[in-house]
Amino acid sequence: MLMREHVIGAAETPVPSLLVDSAARFPDRVARRFGDAALAYAEIADAALRVATALGAHGIGAGARVGLLLPNHPAFVATFY
Repeated sequence: MLMREHVIGAAETPVPSLLVDSAARFPDRVARRFGDAALAYAEIADAALRVATALGAHGIGAGARVGLLLPNHPAFVATFY
């Protein structure tokens, strides 16, 4: 088993913060392409916030574990974050 202290360059930054920071720095830059559609960092961050809000409305809060079973689709990216 790999322990955190053995991973060279392991980030201490929470993964969702990486999206928020990227959306602030590069809001219009393309972050994900799916077929002919392109999603910018700000669009993904907005979609992720909407997913989090919907989960919260159902009583699923910070620290809860949620499994994802989605196809390779833009919705997966927003739901992951």
